[in-house]
Amino acid sequence: MYPNKYRTVNHPHSNFVINEDSTLGFVRISKCGSSTFAERHNLFTWKPFKYSKNIDIILCCLRNPFARFISSIPETLTRIYTSEDENTKFPWTDVNVSKDIYEFLSINNSSDPLKTLDTFIKAIIKFGYFDAHHEPMTNFLLNKKKDIEINPLIFDLKNMDLVSRYLYSFQGKKNINLSYSNVRNFENSYIQRINKLEKIKSENALRKFKHYLEFLQWENYSKNSFSPVNFHLRDYRRRNFLPFRSNLSKHISLMLDKAIDKRKNKLNAFLKEYYKDDLDLYRNLLKYKKRFKFTKLISTLPKLSELK
Repeated sequence: MYPNKYRTVNHPHSNFVINEDSTLGFVRISKCGSSTFAERHNLFTWKPFKYSKNIDIILCCLRNPFARFISSIPETLTRIYTSEDENTKFPWTDVNVSKDIYEFLSINNSSDPLKTLDTFIKAIIKFGYFDAHHEPMTNFLLNKKKDIEINPLIFDLKNMDLVSRYLYSFQGKKNINLSYSNVRNFENSYIQRINKLEKIKSENALRKFKHYLEFLQWENYSKNSFSPVNFHLRDYRRRNFLPFRSNLSKHISLMLDKAIDKRKNKLNAFLKEYYKDDLDLYRNLLKYKKRFKFTKLISTLPKLSELK
């Protein structure tokens, strides 16, 4: 049975992002490579779904629901806070949850991967979806009655680089390293690019120092109070990881990977009940994989209406 709550509040639902020329649109779904794709293609302007009729190409990326759910856990744990306790708010804790949820995750906090996974599943069963990072993908595309709100072309996260290369081919760009963190720098000439990278490097050094001090404050608070990451932080420090939230998130992800096989049956049963529509949608997407052709990629991508 699905949780009664529909849609979280920490995502601008019924909106999508477009580029400056209004030639490309993208429906962002949390934990589906949305930040990476938006940065690659300069998709930073939010527009309501009704604006989609003015855009040439609208895309959306889906991810294997199993992998997406596991990936969402460290993202949520390291970013949540409760507005009912100002001590829990730090620069990167930007997912506001009720005090009940925060305390539930804190009291049941454990560095044991099996207990972490079990606690997170219990939290969703008890409170419903409380963060966009684990909210069903269909919530970003369908309304409460499960009617389509927008009908983008759909691709798999595994094919993101392929789609990006196709889009870049229209701009005459070749041999672009898409794993590079800031693809937009390739738009500059060689000299301009080097200068810009040096500037970014120096700015990042200052930013990382400030971030480091903020992390120490968060770490000090979290280790000495009820916090969803209390035990994770202690385990993380024992292994001498660099002190940044993103690294802690990776640490928890690696830890959870070890628990998946032992909880596969329970996790599959949970997903079938709480993410049934996502599983169906992704399963239908996989049927289209064989028809993808790079030279005609857009015409071979299915629309949401073909998958639902």
